[in-house]
Amino acid sequence: MRGDEMTMQTDKEWRKSSHSHPASNCVELCLTSRLVTIRDSKNPNEELHLRPGRFQLLVAILKLKKFQS
Repeated sequence: MRGDEMTMQTDKEWRKSSHSHPASNCVELCLTSRLVTIRDSKNPNEELHLRPGRFQLLVAILKLKKFQS
């Protein structure tokens, strides 16, 4: 990850699914034009940083696997 991408993530606005309950653990997302950051609400200090295209690919794979189960 380049330094300017790290700088863009300093003021994060995290989003949770509207299906999540306030007290439950869930996946949270922080979106910028250059990165999608993902974290587990139980462990907010660890983050996964993906470019938007890679995030779209991840979502497509997860949807495909859901329907294959």
